[in-house]
Amino acid sequence: MAFFKKSKAQDDFYDELIKSRRGSHLFSCGYSERFDPFLLDQKPFLARVYERLFTCLLPDKVESILDVGCGTGLYWPALAKHGEKISGIDSSRSMIDEAKRLVAAKGLDHIKPSVQNSGDIQFPDGSFDVVLCIDALHHIPQLRKAVGEFHRVLKPKGQFLAVEPNMFNPLMFLAHLIPPEERYGVVRSFAPILKSVFSPHFEAIRIQYVNYVASATSEEQLKRVESVGKILVRMPVLRALSLRQTLSMTKR
Repeated sequence: MAFFKKSKAQDDFYDELIKSRRGSHLFSCGYSERFDPFLLDQKPFLARVYERLFTCLLPDKVESILDVGCGTGLYWPALAKHGEKISGIDSSRSMIDEAKRLVAAKGLDHIKPSVQNSGDIQFPDGSFDVVLCIDALHHIPQLRKAVGEFHRVLKPKGQFLAVEPNMFNPLMFLAHLIPPEERYGVVRSFAPILKSVFSPHFEAIRIQYVNYVASATSEEQLKRVESVGKILVRMPVLRALSLRQTLSMTKR
């Protein structure tokens, strides 16, 4: 297990990243590139990426959403209109402090951030219509335990929705192999493995390959990625090489 960062090691890493506001190095994204809660104000083109993503995942507004591994909540301005009540949880206190700054600044009073562990979620059974995970599953050390918690806090026939890096893509594999805080992805973020983990608790599991980048440095870079992505998703032979995958499923 020394190859991976365990839960506390990950929390310590992200706490230091937030406090130091450090920049990117190697494959580890820095504060301003990926974790600044006001990133969408600075890069409106990324706001459009998240708006399209959430429109696809949540075409109809729901009453309650649990956002697991929410980090700094940087995408909440795009997610806000899709849920009447949204609870965001993350095990990093520094991340949640940043998320609270965003909520206060934007007046997102229906979003409630709190420090919680995904393996021991502090909400009653059947609390949510949707459990959402955006690029967070590969940071959870005890994923099977967390999946049981997702199932427990969902209402009957509630939905689990997620976006994960696709490890069939060589660049994504390398990007998650090198940084210790990302390495759970290289043993987990493959469609067949994810299906096997979720299938005891969920049905109608659907995984689709998509292409978007959450830390593009410019709109031109984003357009280049999207152009390549359109080619990949249109060709069945190449579709599995897409950058990311979306998961949608229903509670058994």
